[in-house]
Amino acid sequence: MRAMGWIALLVVLLGGAPARAWVWTDATYGCSDTLHPADPDAPVHSWTSIASTGTPVILSDDQVSTAIPIGFTFNFYGTAYTQLYISSNGFVGFSASVSNGCCSGRPIPTPDGIDGIIAACWDDLYPPGGAVYYGTFGTAPSRRFVVEYNNVPRCCGTIERIMAQIELVEGNDEIFMHYVFDGDSTRTTTIGIENPAATSGVQVYYGTTNTLAYANATVRCATMLDRDSDGDGFTIRAGDCNDSAPAVHPGAPEVCDGVDTDCNPATPDGSSETWYGTPCDGPDLDRCDEGTMICTAGAPACSDATGDTPDTCDGTDDDCDPATADGSGETWLGAPCDGTDADLCEEGTYSCVAAVRVCSDDTGDILDVCDGVDNDCDPATADGVVEPWFGEPCDGRNTDLCPDGVFACTGGVQTCTDSNFGEPDLCDGVDNDCDPSTPDGFAELWFGVACDGDDADLCEEGVGDCVGAAQSCTDDTGNTPDLCDGTDDDCDPATTDGSGETWLGAPCDGADDDLCEEGVFECTDGAQTCTDDTGDVPDLCDGVDDDCDPTTPDGFAETWFGTACDGDDADLCEDGAYGCTGGVQLCDDPGETLDLCDGTDDDCDPATADGAGETWLGEPCDGDDADLCEEGVYQCTGGTQTCTDDTSDSVESCNGLDDDCDGETDEGGVCGDADAGGDGETFGETVGDTASDGAPDAGDGGGSGGCSCRATGAGPGDIPLLALGLFLAALPVVRRRSSRR
Repeated sequence: MRAMGWIALLVVLLGGAPARAWVWTDATYGCSDTLHPADPDAPVHSWTSIASTGTPVILSDDQVSTAIPIGFTFNFYGTAYTQLYISSNGFVGFSASVSNGCCSGRPIPTPDGIDGIIAACWDDLYPPGGAVYYGTFGTAPSRRFVVEYNNVPRCCGTIERIMAQIELVEGNDEIFMHYVFDGDSTRTTTIGIENPAATSGVQVYYGTTNTLAYANATVRCATMLDRDSDGDGFTIRAGDCNDSAPAVHPGAPEVCDGVDTDCNPATPDGSSETWYGTPCDGPDLDRCDEGTMICTAGAPACSDATGDTPDTCDGTDDDCDPATADGSGETWLGAPCDGTDADLCEEGTYSCVAAVRVCSDDTGDILDVCDGVDNDCDPATADGVVEPWFGEPCDGRNTDLCPDGVFACTGGVQTCTDSNFGEPDLCDGVDNDCDPSTPDGFAELWFGVACDGDDADLCEEGVGDCVGAAQSCTDDTGNTPDLCDGTDDDCDPATTDGSGETWLGAPCDGADDDLCEEGVFECTDGAQTCTDDTGDVPDLCDGVDDDCDPTTPDGFAETWFGTACDGDDADLCEDGAYGCTGGVQLCDDPGETLDLCDGTDDDCDPATADGAGETWLGEPCDGDDADLCEEGVYQCTGGTQTCTDDTSDSVESCNGLDDDCDGETDEGGVCGDADAGGDGETFGETVGDTASDGAPDAGDGGGSGGCSCRATGAGPGDIPLLALGLFLAALPVVRRRSSRR
């Protein structure tokens, strides 16, 4: 029943517009269509045919399919379904016992065995004259299941055809019925949904489609979402996020309970509490309110996560605790310190006075005498630095006669820094140590020390000497080459081990499976090695011997080498394997595979029909009747060659044609052979006309324009043979139409 009148009455009684305006409703569903644009739930018409993407379902007249998988769980009137059944007569049902619905639509609801259905065009349809497809499309959780009645005529042989879809939506369990054309007819059609118990349903339409005008229209049915089950004044569509809790609705106080009471995820939990957002102190040792009160996991909490605030020496109660002294949080408070004197001795401690760090050391300067003690606490000043003799020249206990040192304080005792064994006698032609018995240069650090002569190596094979007041070396051995032996033969760390080898730097192949010299020889840990650590070089299909091995075929290392492939033929079957020829990937597929009528996808192409390669497909053929007329064509059905000729027998009549296609015309005595009028014309001539003058022939019915259609010798009261033949031919058609009433 249409609900627009009831909606108008509710507007008057309640003094406002209803939250929803479904055109048709029951207790569970509401439905609207594109013909009611004022309805806020009216759908937008859409149509996408699945004829090329869906699965065909073969239905004969008045037949229901086997179980069809939906592809997801669909809830219909409170029951979850994963499969359904498609009727040839324009609807789907969810029970295996659903009737086919012959032979016209009926009111909804009606307990007649055609229950628990979704009807897009419930009428006497004839799918063999069109096609029916189904399929599941999209990805979870928003998939769609579609059944399409594609160009299906009304039974039988009429030009009235429908183009309609039934679409089920995953998740929200919505139902859509899309139409391209509704097949205008004076016959009764039903559109709507009915629950499995046949106690409730939504009848969108019941009547003749001549007045429906559903061409390019869409019907949408969805569950009722505008109830106020908890009586809080808000429906689900109005934003009530929990229609079973009166305290939960838009605008409700957002208390701290872990529930979105105002149905607004943007407002924090507990934001309506009086304490929410007030200053607070977290679980630290200070007493400062450095956070605000918030709601966490449905309980009050403080956002203060700053940690302890130390009380620094700044004249401010930093930790907000008057019981702690100013600066009590300073790390230096009470630490030892040095005052403003010249020494560095920490003879006081730090304290905080008037917000300033102060040291209590007021002892004055302490001088550093030679006593083995750092009197001024300054390691930079020498022990005894204030002694009057400190730093004066002196001669130590050595063999020279020169004052080469100064007085110093060592271990708290006066000492002389002249600690050498005499003034060094340098290589300068002068007796530096004032001792003529020592040779010139005797005190040079290099004198007598190993040295390298004037050769290319750095090996010290001589000793230093002073000749003519100049430094010289006794090494005259010549160059020493650096071999690969783990020894620095030429005594030069700048030259690599083995730098004197003839093979150093020559190309080489490493320990991989290819034969390519991708490295050079070097010396490592005293042994000859090769730097080739690139690993195996795969032999790709490029016409080049990549791995430098002529025994491996070109392209041998390609991932596709030897894998199955489909060649340059019309099928999609991978009958060959990939190889490499002339640096190009090639497939040795032997040729095309035809799709024969055997129930198998021979050419591996689901887009080609079974039997598409048969030579007889589409050829004219004669069906299983008594005539010989080829009134159908060959097709492939269920992997078997069949003929579409399902017409009845063609009966020979007196018309000058070969009606039964047996090569003979008007045989079987249907025309007779007597010349009743004596004018030379036999049965089958133009009635009332002679062959020569066009005037009525008295022999053909007495000149009255009639035709004697009786067999020879029949009396005037006999039934004409032609009328009898036509009656017998029409008898099966009359019986079939009678069965549909």
